[in-house]
Amino acid sequence: MRNALQIVTDALDELGIPTPSSITSTTDDTEKQCRAILHAGARSFRNLRTFPQLKKKHEITLVSARYQYPLPSDYYAALPDTAWDEDRAWRLMGPLSDGEMTSRVLGLTGGSTNRIGYRVFGPDINPASTGGQFKVEPTPTASGGVLSFEYIIRSMFVKSDYTTYYELLNADTDYCLFDDDLMTAEFKWRYLRAKKKDYEQELADAKTLLDAAVARWQGTFIGSLTGGGTQRRYSVPDGGWSF
Repeated sequence: MRNALQIVTDALDELGIPTPSSITSTTDDTEKQCRAILHAGARSFRNLRTFPQLKKKHEITLVSARYQYPLPSDYYAALPDTAWDEDRAWRLMGPLSDGEMTSRVLGLTGGSTNRIGYRVFGPDINPASTGGQFKVEPTPTASGGVLSFEYIIRSMFVKSDYTTYYELLNADTDYCLFDDDLMTAEFKWRYLRAKKKDYEQELADAKTLLDAAVARWQGTFIGSLTGGGTQRRYSVPDGGWSF
């Protein structure tokens, strides 16, 4: 596994460009640019919300009369259809639109259902706050129920001993949470673009590696044309099959 500095070094060596001894300087322009390009590549992969190594589960223990709870401190984005009322094995209703939530809270039928709905709302991102952005309805009347959801973490790098995760690079020896070859290829075309050089082939190479990088973590699946069993069912492409 290659650390952050080694990824940058590999990319620049392939391009025949002198390599820096570090990429953590706050004053050296070359090091600052290399770090910024590395961050930009990692952010682009995080924004795909696909890589399973960024996925995590969070649980909320309900408190009587409390209707809002903090999101996890490393929260970046929600994973669809993963929010559950675990005690009753019911899928949570939501995320509700603003109109749907206010109708439930303020309308004549507000609080009339025990099926919990939720939305993410407001600027309160302080994990120590008594408030929070995750709002539920109806307001719990008893403590102890457990809600859960899965999400994409904010972090993109991890300390070399795997003890601490960071959103931004902290040391040359940090590891990136994305594949080394993918990050190297991504760095190459972004560096060339920043230097106003032709980067068409390097961009194509990076795109080719992307699907393979995702599949390395997720594996493959066996499908079905009949929909039987537990396999996913294949669908007919637009326009039908072509041979």
